[in-house]
Amino acid sequence: MGCGQRRVAHRHGAGGILCQTCDIKHGYTMRACERCGQIAPLVRGVCAACQLAARVDQLAAAAGAEIAGTLAPLLRDLTRAENPRSMMRWFCCPGFAITRGLLAGEIPISHAGLDEAAVEAANAVAFVRAKLVISGVVEPRDEASARFAAWHATAVLQVAPGADRAHLRAYATWHVANQLAQTVRRRGEASRPR
Repeated sequence: MGCGQRRVAHRHGAGGILCQTCDIKHGYTMRACERCGQIAPLVRGVCAACQLAARVDQLAAAAGAEIAGTLAPLLRDLTRAENPRSMMRWFCCPGFAITRGLLAGEIPISHAGLDEAAVEAANAVAFVRAKLVISGVVEPRDEASARFAAWHATAVLQVAPGADRAHLRAYATWHVANQLAQTVRRRGEASRPR
């Protein structure tokens, strides 16, 4: 009963062992979810959305009450993910360690805390920061200016102390950072609907 391909066994069916692709294709796992009643592909009787909700509940329960309360909008948005299976896979990625660190209280729930974590995992932090901003946990900020300020703080230190360093710091602070902020502001105004 299957595709005849050598694949990992997914489950035993009435006609033999099925791979996951054949199981879903033939609709053997499509039935009502034991928790929500929605007709969907099931794993152990539960749909992906309910599995995701249970996993998010576990994460919230493992966090302290104050942290779980602060991150409640993020956790709610994770539960409502458009693609629950994709979100569940994200929980297994190395980048999820940032979210785990936030929930454990190891990373402060602020832009400064995320900036510190970004030293080791910049892409993962960018994704989590965007999720936190979208869900309203942290305020939006001008990311281009923030990245420039972080770079500028360390780049200036590479110049020997003295007049050159002072001139470079002044130029970067007063000219380049100001121009960058104005450019970002103009782009933001241009992208707003009229």
